[in-house]
Amino acid sequence: AYAEYLGQQHVFSHGLSPTGQDILRHGYYDIGVGTWIFDTLDEGSSEGSALSAMVWQDQLHVFGGVSNRAQGLRHGWFEPGTGWKFETLLADGLGSVVVPALATAAMVTADGRQNVWFTAALYNSAPGVYPHYVEFLGHGWYEESLANWHFESRPYPRGNGRGPSVATYAQHTEVFDYYASPVGCSGLFHEYWDGAEWSGEFRQVTCPGIASVLLNSPTASATYPPFNQLHAFYAQDPPAIGHFWYDPD
Repeated sequence: AYAEYLGQQHVFSHGLSPTGQDILRHGYYDIGVGTWIFDTLDEGSSEGSALSAMVWQDQLHVFGGVSNRAQGLRHGWFEPGTGWKFETLLADGLGSVVVPALATAAMVTADGRQNVWFTAALYNSAPGVYPHYVEFLGHGWYEESLANWHFESRPYPRGNGRGPSVATYAQHTEVFDYYASPVGCSGLFHEYWDGAEWSGEFRQVTCPGIASVLLNSPTASATYPPFNQLHAFYAQDPPAIGHFWYDPD
């Protein structure tokens, strides 16, 4: 995960401790000395997986998985003069929904709020099916006036939470993820917030399609201002990069 903060480049990644434990590694480029400096953050609680980062006001934020694949969403933030602080969000899940945090995507939306999208899962033990977890996309946002995080499991239609990415286009929050139906159809999921409500749709869907998107196969989304376009990239099967874009003209 990458972010620019106070004129410096910051990168977050997975690492291994001398004893082989998963850890969160952090690096930043120090312009004053002309070199990269690296450190380990939150050892024993952050495992350095499913990382995303954003800058909110004067703070640098990072989200990722909890050590030992424990349930919850690990959240850290850096404040000038204070340093790093960490907390575990959703350690008890979201009602009957568990949060394995296999992927995250963080962004400050056009209204100035912190937002994060993440993997959520619901245990399916219906008669006639093999008991298993069904993954889908969860969403959280920080309410500054209440100094509190709020979370929701996105209603249908929704992505499967395997590779969310986010962008701002025309003051709308644009979210992309993978979609997989019980009958084997799959493709790209897209939803957007227009300031009043969410709208969702499926794009580039094929039947059969991506039978199972592998972990660590993210989507990526971005705007291209010269042509006023919104672009999204995603994994396909057979292995290839799919590309979808919106052009108002």
